[in-house]
Amino acid sequence: MSNASHSIDVSVSLDRAYAVWRDFENWPRFIPFLAEVHDTGDRTAIARVSTPVGKVECHIELANEHPGESFQWHTMTGDVDFLGKVSFTELAPNSTRVSVDMEYHAPLGKIGEALARVLHEDPCSELPTELASFKDYVEGSSAASA
Repeated sequence: MSNASHSIDVSVSLDRAYAVWRDFENWPRFIPFLAEVHDTGDRTAIARVSTPVGKVECHIELANEHPGESFQWHTMTGDVDFLGKVSFTELAPNSTRVSVDMEYHAPLGKIGEALARVLHEDPCSELPTELASFKDYVEGSSAASA
């Protein structure tokens, strides 16, 4: 198991930051180990995840959603076991702090986790980079209509 916590400040409103992160289908734009994500209904999605042993599929569910403040997610089924929480804090009308706590259990247990670290494919170790990508995406024009 690996885990990480990281925060980043983005120059958009809290509502904008929340809406972009809350849309499952945006996740691959800033989380590179997610090859694709398809929203399957109220608070659920199917994700295709790139792992050291190839692409695997998992089902994701949102939980404990507090609109405009925070939500959690976790895998329900699949070969990848991860969970996380994202929180949003308004710093100013167009400035928001995004904070993420994440936990990841790689396929194949400790062997998979060691392999993920060696190959630099441990999602927790990539969290600062993913949040920087989120910042670029949410502040950029490509997210304007997302």
